[in-house]
Amino acid sequence: MSFYKYIFSIKNDNIHKVITIFGIKIKIKSKKLVQIQKLENIEKKLAVQQNVIAEQKSTIYDLENQILEQVIQLRKTKKELTETLSTRLNIPKVSVIIPIFNAEKYLRESLNCVINQTLKDIEIICVNDASTDNSLAILNEFASVDRRIKIISHETNQGPGAARNAGLSIAQGLYLSFLDADDSCKNDFLEKMYIALLENASDVAICSFNFINIDNDNTNVAIKRIKKSGNFFLNNNNRADINVELWNKLFRKNIVDKHNIKFPNTKLGDDTSFTRQYLMMSEYAVGVDEILYDYQRNNEGIMSTLSRQGEYIFESLSAQIYTLKYIKSLSAEKQNECIEFYLLVLKKYMRFFLKYVPDSRRVELLTKISDDILNKIPENYLLDEEFINIRNKNFNNYISDLFVVN
Repeated sequence: MSFYKYIFSIKNDNIHKVITIFGIKIKIKSKKLVQIQKLENIEKKLAVQQNVIAEQKSTIYDLENQILEQVIQLRKTKKELTETLSTRLNIPKVSVIIPIFNAEKYLRESLNCVINQTLKDIEIICVNDASTDNSLAILNEFASVDRRIKIISHETNQGPGAARNAGLSIAQGLYLSFLDADDSCKNDFLEKMYIALLENASDVAICSFNFINIDNDNTNVAIKRIKKSGNFFLNNNNRADINVELWNKLFRKNIVDKHNIKFPNTKLGDDTSFTRQYLMMSEYAVGVDEILYDYQRNNEGIMSTLSRQGEYIFESLSAQIYTLKYIKSLSAEKQNECIEFYLLVLKKYMRFFLKYVPDSRRVELLTKISDDILNKIPENYLLDEEFINIRNKNFNNYISDLFVVN
């Protein structure tokens, strides 16, 4: 120890700092010494600031935990209040709305699925849209033994959008479910969706489902899983990822009422428009990754028929035009956010439309998109190059680029 002590020594004088190492003296001028001292002081201050930051982080972490606990407590309180409101005021928890047109083949099975739900506190609103088969007789039969069933009858066929709007006009439930008359669901479908909404204080619940495709005597079943499970915040990207169908969702009625969300009176695409309007006005969704619904598509139905004629595309586009009109009725601030989402979805569906519409009608379709949609977008909103070309009717290059063969 003494050897190192003698060969390494430091002395200070008024002018220099003298460092002696192995008998060699090294002098550091006082200016350098001042700089070193400044650096040492900065290091000390940084150390103090780091300690302060660490303490602040700890405080923020504690506050976050407190806020999270308060949010959880508020959700529990909301759940209790919802349950109390439903019980004391005799308000059904869920209104199930079913539009019906010539559905006698599947209607009994569908109604049995609904009346046997484990969630009993529901109302079942059946809208008979001028059926010419035995659908109305079946409805009356079920209503005679189950007082939860309410029947609305249209004298003339008005389409599924108008039928659903009629159901909405008398719905009393806190939440809304829209089912199709030829589909079925698991007995605990409504209960699991209802609990998911309550426990997460979310705006919409979405579940996985079976997609059953019936083509003559052939039946194919495909499982459709939701992309996100659990509670999640809705931004425009994940809004666009959510399927537009109504039947695998549970909606909050107060959002529908507050924002005057309606179905367009179109043969097809009314569900797309309603879902998009609703998602624009929602902040949180909850995914239930269980197969709770069986969606059945019969290739002899209206969608298949119109698809073969190319009319499905134009009917769906009418629903897109309705959605834009709804957006333009909103405040200027809300419009920008909604138009961004609307165009994100429109681009996706426009390419899909062009793929399936007959070649001879592609220019007709793009002209309608240009005239009735893109030229109606507020001027202050900047369109991208693809939309500008369509708005300006530069169709030929766009179509050739979209369908280029590699």
